[in-house]
Amino acid sequence: MGILFCVCLMIYPIFTETRKLPYDIYIPTIDILSSPQYEIAYVTLFALTQIKILQHQLATLKTKTIGKRAEKLDLTVNKIIENHLRIMDHVQDLNSLISHICLIECLLFGALLCGLLYLLTTTENQSLFVLIIVYFNTIVAQVFILYWHANEVREESLAIADSAYAGPWTEYDESVRQKLLLIILRAQRPLEIKLGNSFPMTLEMFQSLLNASYSFYTILRRFKN
Repeated sequence: MGILFCVCLMIYPIFTETRKLPYDIYIPTIDILSSPQYEIAYVTLFALTQIKILQHQLATLKTKTIGKRAEKLDLTVNKIIENHLRIMDHVQDLNSLISHICLIECLLFGALLCGLLYLLTTTENQSLFVLIIVYFNTIVAQVFILYWHANEVREESLAIADSAYAGPWTEYDESVRQKLLLIILRAQRPLEIKLGNSFPMTLEMFQSLLNASYSFYTILRRFKN
C-alpha cells in the first residue's frame, strides 16, 4: 500500500488536465506552473534522475576532438560541471529542508515499530492481529522507500567519478582532462541526506533502526514478563 501510494503520487500529475506538481511548491515572484519553470521544477524534484542524466552525459562524450569538435566538447564539459554544481545545491537545499523532520520521523518510527511488535506478540484477537500486520508492513514500506532513494542518491553520486573515468579521457585536450579530474575529485564526497545533519540516510541506517526497534521491544517484553 505504501509503495502504491508513492508511485501514484509521483505519476498522477502527468495525467491531469491542469498542471500540478507531486508536492506543492511556492517560490516568491515566480510562477511555478508556467514554462519552463514547471518542467524544471518537476524534474529537479528527483535528484536521482539528475545524477543519472549527468552520468550518461559523461559516458557519451565524443572521442574525436579536432577543431570545432574540441571547442564543442569543452563547452559540453563546462555544462556538465554546471549541472553537477546545480545537483549539489539541490541536494544541500533538500537536506536543509527535511533533515530535522526526518530525524523526528526516525525516532517516531522506531517507537511505533517497537509498540507494534509488542502488540503483535501479545494480542489474542485475530482480526486485530491481521490489522497490525497490514499497518506494520505499510509503514515499513513507506519509510524504506525514503531511505532507499536517499541511499541511491548517495551511491549514484559516487558513481559519477566512475562514469567520468570510464570514458576515453586520454584522447581529450589537456583542459578537458583537467575539468574531468575536478569532477572526479568532487564526486569522491557523496551527496547525502542526513538525519539531523549528522547521520546519512542509507540502507545500513534503516537496518540499524530496525535492529534498535527490536532491541527496545525485547526490553519491553522483559519488563512485561
